[in-house]
Amino acid sequence: MRVGWPRSRVLPLVWILALPAWHATGQAMVSPLFAEPLHLTREVSDPISGTSSRLEEFCFGNRVISILGTRTSIADYEVGELTEIDRAKGTYSITSFDVVARALSDGPIASANERGTRRAPELTDAGVRSVGARGGRAFEATIVGADSTRKVEVVVDQQLRLSRGAVEVLVGAAFPLRRTEENEIAIAAAGLVRGGAEKGSGLARDHALPLEQAVTWSLDGDTLRLVNRIVRVGSELPALELTAIPPGARLVTSGIVLRQQLLEELDRLPSASPAANP
Repeated sequence: MRVGWPRSRVLPLVWILALPAWHATGQAMVSPLFAEPLHLTREVSDPISGTSSRLEEFCFGNRVISILGTRTSIADYEVGELTEIDRAKGTYSITSFDVVARALSDGPIASANERGTRRAPELTDAGVRSVGARGGRAFEATIVGADSTRKVEVVVDQQLRLSRGAVEVLVGAAFPLRRTEENEIAIAAAGLVRGGAEKGSGLARDHALPLEQAVTWSLDGDTLRLVNRIVRVGSELPALELTAIPPGARLVTSGIVLRQQLLEELDRLPSASPAANP
């Protein structure tokens, strides 16, 4: 990463876009988040490494199953647990949403009401824009920070409607992830009804599917751009062999928790002693 980039802002967003989407409102679910199966193929660019990843995401009922190579993540909202399976290593982990939230948090976890009161920056309608074979409506917003400026672009497919809760899952804004200004913008764009600026009611299936989310950082004349794009939409269910825990697999600690433990250990390392005076 270039020296001077706000690493604390960029890295968490990269990790979030590469992680499965989770949602838990803390209230009993009256109806499933996804009444019909939804299969999304995502391409996520990593501006730090200059590479991109393809993620298969299967949403049905109150589960989201994300498959990246030989790794499968299953977010089960009925029980509030994340199951991660690494078929290449023959390992799996089962972690509660609360533990995941603590591992990802850099401060007190906001309540559901606090997460819903943050106001998104004003959106600008950027017209019709295609994402792959699907057409969508583009919206833009600018976030001016103390150390950089961020331009957020969101393209939504207004023909495919979801509930607000499902959209929060798909843009990475739901618990146990910490809500950001970037995904607040995506939710606001998805909630705009076609042909006007009226916002959706929050009831079932009144939000559009976010097809693309892009964030461009500008700092000292340099730019860094991250893109999360849906390149295919289908209704298939995942193959059973990709979602089942392999026979003989070993139970391990979640990689999310291990990374946080490592960061905490690095923070506790003593600083180098000053050189002795001659």
